Amino acid sequence: SLSPMRFYLHLRLSRAKRLIAQTELPIIEIAVACGFVSASHFSKCFREAFGANPSTCRG
Repeated sequence: SLSPMRFYLHLRLSRAKRLIAQTELPIIEIAVACGFVSASHFSKCFREAFGANPSTCRG
């Protein structure tokens, strides 16, 4: 079971992953749109959740 904070983080990261795969928006714009204030924090959370850097998930 996820805590509410972890659940919300998962939702934000899932949305970011979808936007990365389906749009050409810059990674930093996607990070900000999903509620992250720094690219480095976003990248760290993304790597921990999905095992890859955000840029490698671009389809």
